Amino acid sequence: MDQHDWMIVGIDPAPRKPPGVWEGMAGTKPQLKELKGPGELRAYVEQLIKDHAYLLIAWDAPLAFKQEYGYSDRPFDVVMRRFVAEKVKVGRLQRGAVSVRPFSGCPHWALTCAVLGIPFGSRPRGLRMAWERDGFPYNEGAYLVEVHPAVTLALWWLEAGCNKAMPRYKGASIEQLKDIARRLRRFKIPIAACKNDDALDAWVAWRMGADMLTGDACWFDDPKEGGYVLPFTAAQNDILDKLERILKKWRR
Repeated sequence: MDQHDWMIVGIDPAPRKPPGVWEGMAGTKPQLKELKGPGELRAYVEQLIKDHAYLLIAWDAPLAFKQEYGYSDRPFDVVMRRFVAEKVKVGRLQRGAVSVRPFSGCPHWALTCAVLGIPFGSRPRGLRMAWERDGFPYNEGAYLVEVHPAVTLALWWLEAGCNKAMPRYKGASIEQLKDIARRLRRFKIPIAACKNDDALDAWVAWRMGADMLTGDACWFDDPKEGGYVLPFTAAQNDILDKLERILKKWRR
């Protein structure tokens, strides 16, 4: 298996509007995929599984939680909310620039279940979470990972040392999104990803899938308990320290 055998798809699902979708083989420039609405996603995913022996889908919505921690929030989301709040306080991120909700408050649940059969429902045949089979990414198959593009963008912003606080990009204009891309030029965000915030989220999702295959990103926290694929940055030790402290409290 060569890394370039992988088809990577980044998906930003939305229950009331067309999803953001980027697709492309590893090592190539991905393309923006136009779908008319959320009702097309299930058939699209099923066709991807049929067409590609090696498939990695990066899904921008919660995919897992641990019942012992309750039915509202997840430890890693708590960690990232605290991390974001600290960066807002010191002026690195604008208030509202990055939202990390408790999973029960995310609007994607019904769509995620309908399209992926995860965490409840009927899965497309052959689809599995990346942690459910030993050997990923060396064995062929259709795999799924959770991503959080807003958090990734914040980590990139901090890594790039931008001289202003990262602005809120949800609902931003094309020019505002292009300005963010220019400030993050080292991460090579394409202009087409600045079409709207959904397109940007989906491209970042794709990039996290690609970076996971090259070892430049990994799944932070236990994916069975609810974490997501994020890039390796200078902030990772701070994040992991916060996670360790939170888990000690939650596991008592």
